Amino acid sequence: MSEIAAVLVEARAHFSDLEEWLIFLNVLAAAQSRSQARTFTAEALLTAQAAAPGGGTNARSIAEASGIPRETVRRKVQRLVDAGLVEWRSGRLHPTPMALCRLEPLRMRIYASAARVWEVVERCRAADLAADEDAGENQT
Repeated sequence: MSEIAAVLVEARAHFSDLEEWLIFLNVLAAAQSRSQARTFTAEALLTAQAAAPGGGTNARSIAEASGIPRETVRRKVQRLVDAGLVEWRSGRLHPTPMALCRLEPLRMRIYASAARVWEVVERCRAADLAADEDAGENQT
């Protein structure tokens, strides 16, 4: 089974459908501080240091970012609130500590997968740079 399929199977155990998971992921992403999001490294992803609390989000922003209709987002957010996975604080949605704890294995799987993709991209980038340098040396 592919890594993506394994992540989806694991997510299905926690969320009623993929839209609900997508909404939760939007809440989780918004909870990460912008300054930290700009400094992701493979090591930070592997150790989940990239998941610090931040500013939160709202249903309108989730609808705009995900393309899910606002009313659907509102209903699914309420289900996530009822399940204890997200909460409203100062008018903004945040993942609950219980959600972060309960979903830690899934989160770590996602971060590890992202780190592996990051490493592949970095190797490709390094190979491209080396090829460009070789091409430049051969032209002179």
